[in-house]
Amino acid sequence: MKKLYALCSIIVVTLLSLTACQIGEAETTTITTAGPTTTITVTEPATTVIEPSWLIIDTYFDVDEEIVTIVGKEFAIALYIVKRFNMYRWDVTYDENVIVLLESTYKAYDRSFTGGEGKEWFIFKALNDGTTEITFTYIQSSSELTIEQKVFKIDIRIR
Repeated sequence: MKKLYALCSIIVVTLLSLTACQIGEAETTTITTAGPTTTITVTEPATTVIEPSWLIIDTYFDVDEEIVTIVGKEFAIALYIVKRFNMYRWDVTYDENVIVLLESTYKAYDRSFTGGEGKEWFIFKALNDGTTEITFTYIQSSSELTIEQKVFKIDIRIR
């Protein structure tokens, strides 16, 4: 009797697995075996949002943070920005012999509307060893008025 119960259990689990693969989101299916009827509801997991890989690199938000990196490594600096009507922007200057800007992208705090407040992410790669600076100037686009300036100091080392 125990062997029959074990065999039925294996069959039920196998059928559940195979059936679950064919059931759509929140659909219900009934599986009948030699024993009692089993009803299962399968709910698909939420869609996974895959963020760019740069989100796992070292990220700095404040000029007071010590940025120490190595040649060949990427790092990010994220700064507050208001993107409403493209009224404001961050201009960035740096020594292109020491680092290179790979990408800049904007992430809104509230994704329900375009523009608004958020962070602008600047992704850099260290090219050579030494000490350098990255200067960010927050500008009102229409008048070219400088609102704020931030200078990040970077120490780049060889492995």
